[in-house]
Formats: sequence, C-alpha cells, structure tokens
Amino acid sequence: MVMKISRRWLGEFLADPLPLEELLRLFPALGFDVDAVEKRGPAFSGIVIGEVLEAAKHPNADRLSLCKVTDGQTIFPVVCGAPNVAAGQRVAFARVGASLPGGMTIAKAKIRGEESQGMICSTAELGLGAEAAGILVLAPDAPLGADAASLLAEADEVLEVDVTANRPDCLSVLGLARELSILLGKPLKARAAPALPEDGAVKTRPVEILEPSLCGRYLGREFLGLRNGPSPGWLAARLEALGQKPINALVDITNYVLFETGHPLHVFDAARLQGGRILVRRAKAGEQLKALDGKTYALTPEELVIADEAGPTAIAGIMGGEPTGATEKTTACFLESAHFAPRSIRAASKRLGLRSESSYRFERGADPEAAALAGARAAELILKICRGKAGSAVDAYPGKQAPKPIEISAAQVNAVLGTSTPAEEIGRILAAAAAKLEERSGGWLFHPPSWRQDLALRQDLAEEVARYKGYDAIPDAPAPSRPSALPEPAIVKAAAALRGRLEGLGFYEVCTVDLVAEKALRWDEGLWEGPSVEVENPLSEDQARLRTSLLPGLLQSALHNLGRGASSLRLFELGRTYRLGADGNVSERLLCAGLLLGEHPAHPHWKRKPSPSDFHDAKGVLEDLLGLLGRGGAALEPRSGGTVFHPKACAAYAEGGSLRALAGGLDLRLLSAFDLSRKPAAAFVLDLSALAERPDGADRPLQPVSPFPTVVRDLSLVFEEGLVYAKMMSAVRDLRLAALFRMDLVDVFTGQGVEAGHKSLTFRFTFSLPDRTLTDAEAAEGMGAVLGALQALGGRLRG
Repeated sequence: MVMKISRRWLGEFLADPLPLEELLRLFPALGFDVDAVEKRGPAFSGIVIGEVLEAAKHPNADRLSLCKVTDGQTIFPVVCGAPNVAAGQRVAFARVGASLPGGMTIAKAKIRGEESQGMICSTAELGLGAEAAGILVLAPDAPLGADAASLLAEADEVLEVDVTANRPDCLSVLGLARELSILLGKPLKARAAPALPEDGAVKTRPVEILEPSLCGRYLGREFLGLRNGPSPGWLAARLEALGQKPINALVDITNYVLFETGHPLHVFDAARLQGGRILVRRAKAGEQLKALDGKTYALTPEELVIADEAGPTAIAGIMGGEPTGATEKTTACFLESAHFAPRSIRAASKRLGLRSESSYRFERGADPEAAALAGARAAELILKICRGKAGSAVDAYPGKQAPKPIEISAAQVNAVLGTSTPAEEIGRILAAAAAKLEERSGGWLFHPPSWRQDLALRQDLAEEVARYKGYDAIPDAPAPSRPSALPEPAIVKAAAALRGRLEGLGFYEVCTVDLVAEKALRWDEGLWEGPSVEVENPLSEDQARLRTSLLPGLLQSALHNLGRGASSLRLFELGRTYRLGADGNVSERLLCAGLLLGEHPAHPHWKRKPSPSDFHDAKGVLEDLLGLLGRGGAALEPRSGGTVFHPKACAAYAEGGSLRALAGGLDLRLLSAFDLSRKPAAAFVLDLSALAERPDGADRPLQPVSPFPTVVRDLSLVFEEGLVYAKMMSAVRDLRLAALFRMDLVDVFTGQGVEAGHKSLTFRFTFSLPDRTLTDAEAAEGMGAVLGALQALGGRLRG
C-alpha cells in the first residue's frame, strides 16, 4: 500500500529532521520504495484571515450572495457564489491585489451590478486541495487579519512511500520515523500518552465484548460539552496534503491520529446512541446498516458489529454508521479505539465489498497496545480543539498476550546472512529494534515490540540486522561448496524421472504461483484432506491462501496460452500443495499434475486424424507414470474425483487404503469457471510424496528382451456392463503366470448380438519366455487359467 507522508510531520518525531534527498536515499534502503514526491507550499500571496459579517441574497442573481467581509481593519463588499457562505465564518480572504495559484491577480469588479472588492477562497482556489464546491471555512478562533499562508500552507514535501503488506506498523508517521531512528541510531521523539483531565461528572458507558476471539481489545471514552465545527487550518491542511477531505473537527482528529500513530479510531455522536452500553457482537440475520459512505449493507452473523441497544452502529474495524456519525452539531461523543482479529475484518470487507483505511490496517495486524496511545492522543486533541469535558477511559482487554521471545546469537545471524558482523554491532541493532533485549550466554533473548507481529523466527531477526546494517554490506563472494556423497533422495529421482517421461510424451512444464484466491479452493480433487492454509499478510485477495491443488493453476496457464494463439495443449507441473495438519502445523506434499486440452496431435498429419483429449488419454498417461514409479499394471478403480473430475469419467489408484492418484475427464463446471468449456479436456494428478519410494524398496533392474518367438492368443467374453476392466486385469495378474508377457484390451462392443446390460470385450494375451520357445501346450494351459479367472467374474465366451 502507498502511504502518503509529510516530511515536516515526520520531522516532528526525529531528533534531527531529515532533508528530502536523505529520505529518498534511506527509505529504499529500508525496503520502502518512494513512488512520488509532491512539493507543497503557499502558491498564493496577499490572502488573509477574514470574517464574514453579512451574507445576503444578491439582488440580481439567484445563486450569488452579497457579503460584507472584514480583515479586522476594513469592511469590504464581496460577491460570493459559494453555497455554504454564512455570517460569522472565518475565511481565507483575497483582497484586491492578492495573487492566486496560476498567476491570477484579484482586482475590483462589478458582478451583476454589484461591486466586489475581493474574493472568499476555496481550497481548490488556494491550491491546497480539490474541494471547489464551497469556500474554505476556518476555525472560529483563527486570528483575524493574519497571513493565511502561515496558517494553511507551510512549505513541505509529501512522499508516496510503498509499504510492504507485512509491515502495517509503517503505515503511519510514527512507524516510518521509528524505522529511520533505528537505521540512523538516533533517538525517536515519540509522544508519551498524555495525562488527560478527567471529569468525574462525565460517565463513560460500559463496553461488553461478546466475541473476544474477534475483538481482543476495546477502549472507549465519553466527552460532553463539545463545540464541534470545521478543523483548524493546520489540521485541515495536513489532511488535505495526504489526500483526505476535512469533514469536521471530531472526524478529522480521528483521521489525523490514524495517520500519525497508525491505529484506526472511530467517533460516535453519543446523543444518537441508544441505551447505556456498547456491545461488540456478531450481526444478527436480517440486520442492516447505512454506513458513512451512504450505502446500506445487509449484514450476516459472519460480520462483527459495534452495537447499541437498538442495533448495529458500525461495521467493526471497517466503517461507522451514518445515523450515529459525528456532525458539526455534535456536542457529546463516544471515542472508540479497538483491536479486531485480522481474519474477521478481511472476510467481512471482502463479503461486503467495502474497503477503508481502517480495514486495510486491521486486516494486516494492527498493534493492540497502540489502542491506548491513539485513544489518549485523540482525546488530547478533542479537548484542545473542541473543548468540553472528558470522562475516564473504559478498557476491555480480554485478548492481552505478550509476544513470544526469540533466542538469537551473533553466530546464528552471521550464518543466515553469510557475514562476519561483530556481536557488538548486532546487539546494538537488535536492542534498538526490540521492546527488551536480554543478554544470555552466547547470545540474547529478543522480546519483539507489540507493533512487530512479523518477528517470530531467528531468520526474521537476521533480516532485520541486514536491513538496518544495509544490504550492500553483505559480501557477494560465493560461499565455498562442499560436494556431497549422500545418495540422491528418492523423491528427487522420481521427480526427474516423471519430468523426463512427460516431456517425452509431448507435455510442456509450467510453474504456477503457490498463492491462490479463496475461490480457487472449491476446485479440489480430494487427493488428501485437511483445512487450507490462510496467508497472514496477503499482497492481495487473489493470493490469500496456499493452494490445495495444482489443477486451477494449470487451467489458468492454459487459458493464458489459448489467448495467445495455442489451439491444443499438454501441460504438467511438479509442485507443492499445502494443508493444515491435525497439530495445527502446515503440511506439504509434492504432486505431479497434467492437463490435456483440445485435440491430439495438435499439429495436422496426413496419416493420422486428431482426436479430442479424453478420459482414456489421461488414464493412459497416469498408468505410464505409475509404471515408471514401480507400479506397472496398477489397477485403477472408478471414483467421483471431487469437484475437479467428471463423476462418470474418473479412475483412481489407491495404495495402503489411501488415495494416491486420479485421472479422468474434467468436470464441465470447472472448465466453465475458467472459460474453457469449448475445449475437450482431461487431466491426471498423483501424489509423488507418497509414491516416490518403490514398493520393493529398490530400483527395478532392466530386463533383457527375449530372443524367442511370442505366442499371441485372442479371447472374447461377455460381461455385465457394470464390471470394470481393472477387476479383470487384477484377476489375471493374481494368477502370476510366468509366461504371460502382456494383456491388452483390443475391442469393446455393445449392440446387436449382445444382450442388453452387457458388453463384449476382446482381450489379446501375449506369452513369452526369456530362455526358450514356448510350446503350444504351455500357451494353452495359460489361456485356460486366464479363461477360468475371467469366468469367475461372470464372463462367458461369446458365441
């Protein structure tokens, strides 16, 4: 996410404010690219703070007002076209001779017959923002006659910093200042939580968290006697610089503190809250809420809401409700500073199609400890700007837990980075980044700060040392290699064998991303069970889960290639899939999957007509691969094939009672989801993690080709139509005939001469011995045994 940050604002948190050129060098060194820089400052002169004394209707124009404006010394007649102009407002007033952005100079003019000696300005006319529909209304205490440039447009630069998804703590001025402080080894001027004057007469309503697993902390504070209105110029200008439209002081304060501390806040109009308590609960079926964006959202029990006695008042962590929102008429408010579970916010935001600055931060893991600091900072500004009285804070904190410490040593850091950084330097960096660093024998115990939820492993700390020390300090000399005498793992050998065979069969290998969208999980062949793995800080919703199947990636690759001129494809991938085990840890399996799409062969040939890819093609490839893995002649049984394969065209191979491989035609619903339904398609998938080891524990030796003649016999039998070929093949294999070399199915027939509900199969049996010629009697004996085995399955000779 791109975070806009003011250089001046950033400088308030650093002992020595940094020039722009230095920031442009340091941020990329920390891993944060700067995408753009906008220079801001007063592009106007001669603008002063004025007060509108009168605002009457123009006698000759319906949409104009005839105003009297004073700068504290002189009263000027001014014609104004803004719909929001009113008596008593403090405004930015351009007197005659004032210069505006773009070179415009204010002069006396007659507008519809009335003299105008100046102009009341909007933010757009001052070059401070995009709002042009109305004039800029300043705080009532803005000093009359003062130079507007000194209050509204201090010289500054706004940087657009690209913050990575795993660093939500840096989506704030404080977070980025903290990073620079550690990098430079200089103190951070962080604000401590202010001591607030609390009035015992102001009672903060209690908070009840009914879903502590979804809301780990909720801090609230009540205010009375407020004077809300437009924000002071300095506050409005800072928000405008960050692309935020000022609304009113209360709302602007929460937005200001969000950008300063990184922690989202919300403010309710306390007079509009029903009942005497705040509830944090799941929404009830049928509840609705009109949000601050003006849209009404239908809620379900999947969403967490903030509610009063009458119903939902906010979608927790995403957006508040319009009926209880703070307006310029608000005189009492309830300030919320909370922490919500990232998964809950991400799911609700996706389901509702509603994103906000708050939801983005909560989705990636906001700091629960920052709730108190942000709430106190906002309360300080509310009392300063809106006056009034504050009650004591109510802090419901059922989810409090300390981050797990990490044991680390200098040797371990250097081993990860390939460096020889002294222990003293590593210790200094770790101490600056830690909430607490305890010295241990040979190393340290690193206690992560609450805002660094991404620090969990020694490798994470090694990366921090590299970032703060500088990646360019890591030597680029290659480490010495040590040839290994260890045997090649079976899974590596098996993968290489499959890769070579598939390439020989005309398949092209693809490599797809392990991260997929949640919707891709519905396509599952059922090869192994277990919940999917959710990514903690996904770069996007399309990469929020680890894949459980290779086939969606293959289909996406096929769609990409078809869009670039390909007509038929044979693709395969050797890749890992992931699921959560019973112990809560992530399990991985190496799978091999292939896709046959369109006709084969893909290129025309005068002697062979292409045929559409189907179940038999995929089954044949799978049987070939199983033979390569020492499972030649494996029996494949009919199976449903999950949501991927056609329920009537899928065969499976099981071993030890567990499913290990599948092949078949693809389900039309799957093909339609990838816009591939117009192409015939089949696929196969096998679990290489389970099949890499050969059943006999050793490689199958090569067998010599027999130099003696073979004996070939055909046999036609009639079977019930429901009997599968795999059972016939297994029955013959169980005979263990030494002379039987091959069994092939050469014909399948139904129709005239074959009774209904039956099928006629013709088999070809090839007999051979490696050391001598087979006699007719031996071949006949073998055929007799085969016929008996097939008749035991209900087969009868076809007449």
